[in-house]
Amino acid sequence: MCENTNKYAWAHILEKPTYSERDGSWKNLSPDEMMKFIGLLIYMGIVQLPRLHLYWSTAELFSGLIPRGVMPRKRFFSFLGMLSVTDHEATNPATDGKLHRIAFLLRHINDVSALYFQPDRYISVDERMVKSKGRSEIRQYLRDKIVKWGYKLWVLADSNSGYTVQFSVYTGKRETPSVNGLAFDVVTSLCEMYFDQGYTLFMDNFYTSTSFLHLLERKTLACGTTRKDRRTFPAELKDSTWEKKAKRGDVRWLRHQGVLYLQWKDRRAVHMMSTAHTANSHVTATRKLKVAGQWKKIPIRKPRLLEEYNAGMLGVDRSDQLIASYNVLMKC
Repeated sequence: MCENTNKYAWAHILEKPTYSERDGSWKNLSPDEMMKFIGLLIYMGIVQLPRLHLYWSTAELFSGLIPRGVMPRKRFFSFLGMLSVTDHEATNPATDGKLHRIAFLLRHINDVSALYFQPDRYISVDERMVKSKGRSEIRQYLRDKIVKWGYKLWVLADSNSGYTVQFSVYTGKRETPSVNGLAFDVVTSLCEMYFDQGYTLFMDNFYTSTSFLHLLERKTLACGTTRKDRRTFPAELKDSTWEKKAKRGDVRWLRHQGVLYLQWKDRRAVHMMSTAHTANSHVTATRKLKVAGQWKKIPIRKPRLLEEYNAGMLGVDRSDQLIASYNVLMKC
């Protein structure tokens, strides 16, 4: 990043003279300065001020801030103006697509994340929205999300700690998925280096499909919600008569080719698929029901796989909670 920033700056310094030295040249960015620059970005996400220049203010109100002692204001703004993640001359849109200008950084983050962290037994795949008000052809709108506009990430997270193990950026419907479909491609690309190691993967109904059989072949167990209208869902479990007559806590299931298909009646029927669980293991859950005009807590049976699924899917949620503690310096 230092080399690419310096190369870009030397090529454009005449167009941006406010970032130059007195003689009109560019002072090369060193790795030590890059570390300080990144540290200041993190600091500014925690200690928030309405304007960037206030971090260098000499007014008594801002006397406790550290940026003035780390880096001159002009130098900081010159890095903001000239920062270049990749070598613009060497990037290849044909291979890296719409993300070619940051593809190197994305790969580096994933490589380092895998190098320095070993996930626990349970991992989960989900999506994350990174809020953005910028104009970009890859910005997405998701009506049902808290963050409705932004960049959509596919995320593999450790269920216990919330650590983001791997991620990729969704660049829009123009992406050409394989014959197995987008969901299959997402799961296999994120989990490739964790196959054949005995992990248990949790996912929601977007990803849950016959890919379970592929995961089982790769010595990876999986559990996820599904919909009964899926073509691969057993016809024996698709009739709605059972759902209408069943009481809360009732269960029916079918196992086929190593995959457990299970339905559990709560307020509505919940449909699950799993290669990691049995159907006969249960826990006790409580629900409020109105009996003789009064609300009472009633114990009902709940499949253990649902309990473990809910715990397993907390990975990305925990990660999002940690991220929410730190604001973004600049809305891109």
